[in-house]
Amino acid sequence: MKAIAEISIRSKLIRSTVAGFLTMMNMAAAETINSQIGANRTLRITLKVGQDKPLSIEISGNGNSDLDFRVVDSNGKTVYEDLDDTDYTSFKLENPGVYNLYIINTQGVVNDCEIDIGEPDG
Repeated sequence: MKAIAEISIRSKLIRSTVAGFLTMMNMAAAETINSQIGANRTLRITLKVGQDKPLSIEISGNGNSDLDFRVVDSNGKTVYEDLDDTDYTSFKLENPGVYNLYIINTQGVVNDCEIDIGEPDG
């Protein structure tokens, strides 16, 4: 399978199916990452989007707490933000570049979330 993206995950307070404190992974057609985000903690995921290789990202928590989401490009510009009171979001990244995705647990309880990253439909 052809790799469509490269991600790195860094968090001191995370348990994840992705092994290691700092993990680099080439992703095939679609990948699912299951992570536990601690109370009042933030998970940062670095996404590298290639030329003509857009990404579709869908994140859903377990309903225990509010998760906010922010995507920042390599120039520090926020290109996506979801600050509602749910723990779900979905979006696409179409322009090549490096992005940081921040998943922010805004409450005092742990949230287990599923992060699906793949090629957009259509």
